[in-house]
Amino acid sequence: MILRTRLTLGLVALAMVTVACVPGDNGPWLDENGEVASNAHLLEYKGLVACDQRSVTFFQIFGRQYAKDPNGVLGDLVSLDGFRVLEFSENADLPDTATPLGIRHGGRELYYNEPDVEDYLYIVIDAQVAERWPRAETRCTSRL
Repeated sequence: MILRTRLTLGLVALAMVTVACVPGDNGPWLDENGEVASNAHLLEYKGLVACDQRSVTFFQIFGRQYAKDPNGVLGDLVSLDGFRVLEFSENADLPDTATPLGIRHGGRELYYNEPDVEDYLYIVIDAQVAERWPRAETRCTSRL
């Protein structure tokens, strides 16, 4: 009985460690040298349940926060100048002037376009489809 319990606990612990080490949908991102990029420089994460943002994925880089919000949960996102509404696009045209950052994860690569980097981040999937993520400086104000 004790041996079976120890074996079961050992298998559960092994499964937990294995799951914790497997790359997830949101990372780790690798830099141009193939090394794990520091969370101090970039971070991708899901929105909080408490704010009804689980369908939103946030990405922080360049000291800015961008969002993949296909359902419009965040409402209107506005450019820094306040004159344009920014929109997420799952099938965006990657600008000719877009520059790859050399940062990759699971078939995705980050691009920025100098003329609109304040407003958009581009993520190219499998070198075929470009997503345009708008800047989203919204914060969750729910108390957990």
